Amino acid sequence: MLYMDKNTISEFSLSLYDFKTFANNGYLFKLTNDYNSESVSYFIPTVTSENERYTNFEFNFDLPANQYKFEVFNFDLEEEEPTDETGLSRNMIGTLIIRETETNDIYI
Repeated sequence: MLYMDKNTISEFSLSLYDFKTFANNGYLFKLTNDYNSESVSYFIPTVTSENERYTNFEFNFDLPANQYKFEVFNFDLEEEEPTDETGLSRNMIGTLIIRETETNDIYI
């Protein structure tokens, strides 16, 4: 589970290294709102660092405070950037909670 503050660049680590299949790996994050099922995707081609256990990111998803299901897919940065997750390998599923920074309430 990931926790982030709204409108804030966050650093987070995911155990994706075992799934790294390309020399130039990019990541597609698909986020689905738990309450209205709307989905949005973000391409994160820049990884701050990787080691044998973790892939580290620094990103602001710029979404309303809420709870989301996240899915992470990887793609080869040397290929054309994908338009969605079709044909990509899904590496991880989890929960992302974006907290409201003004009231600390995710349900606003």
